[in-house]
Amino acid sequence: MGTITMTYQQQTDGNACPEGQAATPERYSLRLRILNGLHAGSEVELEERRYTVGSSDDCDVIMHDDSLRDARLVLELRDGTATIRVSDDVAVEVGDTVVRNGEHLTIHPNQIVTFGTTRFTVCHAGAAWRETLTCDEKRRNRKKDVSTVAGRIARMIGSLKYHFTREPRGLLYAGIGACGITVLLTVACFAHYGTQALKDGRRTLKEEVQAFVKDLDLPYVTVSFMSESDLLVSGHVRTWEEKERLVGKLQHLNARASISLWVNDQVCSSVREYLLMHGLFLLPEVAANGYLTLRGVIPDNARMTDLVRDLQQQIGGITRIKNESITPAVAKMFLDSALENCGLEKYVVFRAVGGRIVARASLTSNEVPVWESIKSAFEKRFSVPIDERMAGSADRPLRKNGRVMSDLKNFSITIREPMSYITLENGRKYFEGAVLRSGKRLKKIESDRIVLDENGQEYVYTLGG
Repeated sequence: MGTITMTYQQQTDGNACPEGQAATPERYSLRLRILNGLHAGSEVELEERRYTVGSSDDCDVIMHDDSLRDARLVLELRDGTATIRVSDDVAVEVGDTVVRNGEHLTIHPNQIVTFGTTRFTVCHAGAAWRETLTCDEKRRNRKKDVSTVAGRIARMIGSLKYHFTREPRGLLYAGIGACGITVLLTVACFAHYGTQALKDGRRTLKEEVQAFVKDLDLPYVTVSFMSESDLLVSGHVRTWEEKERLVGKLQHLNARASISLWVNDQVCSSVREYLLMHGLFLLPEVAANGYLTLRGVIPDNARMTDLVRDLQQQIGGITRIKNESITPAVAKMFLDSALENCGLEKYVVFRAVGGRIVARASLTSNEVPVWESIKSAFEKRFSVPIDERMAGSADRPLRKNGRVMSDLKNFSITIREPMSYITLENGRKYFEGAVLRSGKRLKKIESDRIVLDENGQEYVYTLGG
C-alpha cells in the first residue's frame, strides 16, 4: 500500500529561510472524510502546519522511489477544497464541501502536486506517514512524527487502494461499456532535465495536449505533469472510439507514448454477467495493476476464441485468460463465484480433507431452482460429480435464533476431485505432499515420473523403468 508525504516550504520575499532560523508555522486543522469504498462515512482530523509556498516550478522533488509504480493517488481541486482519490474511485474529502467536479491530478513517484499550501507526493509502501520541513538552499530535511491519527489515515488509504467502487461519480455505465476503462497515457517530453527550456517546453506541450483534448470533447480526461520529463494524460472515456481518437492524437504527437488501461469493478461485474449468460464459469478479477484477468476452465479452443473476440469488441484488448485444470482450489472458486453471482446469501464454501469442496446453503423455496441449475451446469460442463445431502426434515426442522424456519432447506454439497497418488509395494497409497518413511516428501506426481524432496534437494525417479 502507499502512503503520503506532505511537504512544506517556507519562503520570505522569494528567498529561502536563512540557515539556522526556524519557520513560524500557522496551525490549522485538516479534516478528511472517506467518501466511498470500504470506510465510507468515516471522518478523521489531522492537525497540520501551514507555510507560505512558492511557485510550483520551485518545488523540490524530495522522494525518488520507483517501487510504487502502480500506486495512483488522485487529487480533485475546486474552490479551495480538495478530494483525494486512491485507485480510481475511492475518495476522501478535504474541507467541508464534497467536490463533484474538478481537476483530477494523478500523483506518481517523484512528483509533487501543490494544493494551496500543501504538497503531496507518493513515497515507499513500507514507509510511515511523515512530515518534512525544507527551509534552506541545501534542502536539509527536518523530520518529525505526526499524531497517530495521521497513521490511521495512512492505513485507511492503504486499505482502500485495492477496493473498487461500483458507482464512480460523474459517469454512467451500461452493460459492458468501454466507459469503464480509464486511459492512462504517458508522453515523454524532453530528454534534458532542469533547464529553462524544459520548463517552457513542458508548458507548451501541456497547452497543446489540453487543446486537442478539449476539441475531442473529453470532459473526464485531464492533463498534468507526472515528472520533470513526463506529461500524464488520465481520466475516463465514454466510448472505445473516444479512446482510439485520443491515443491516435497523442501517439502522432510523440512516438514514445505508451498506454495502460485500467478496469474498475463495474466493468468486472458486467463481464461476470456476460460469462454467466454464456455458460462460462470463469472468475473475472481486477489485479493490483488494474488489469482484468479471467481465471477458470474453458471447454475448448473454439470457445476461447469466441470469448476473446467478444471481449475485445466490448471492452478492448485488455483480457488475460488463464485456462486452468479442475483442482479443488479452482472448483471452490467456481462454486463460490456462481453462488454469489446468482444472488444467494446464506451459503458457505470451504475446502475439506481428501481434496473435497463442501458447500452448505440455506435456500428459500424460490432459491432451490437456482441451486439446481448451478448443480446441473457444473456436472454437465466439467463432469464433476456432486453428492447432495439434505439436512433438516419434519422430525428435525431447521431453526434460527430459536425459531423454526419451515421455508428453508439446508444442502450439504461435496465436490470430489481426483487426486494423484502412488501405490508402493507394501500396498500403501501416498498422495502428493505426503512424507515417506525415508523422510523424503512426495513433491510431485506425473504420468512418467515422481519428484521427491529432502531439505530442498530434489530426487527424480522415472516410473516403469
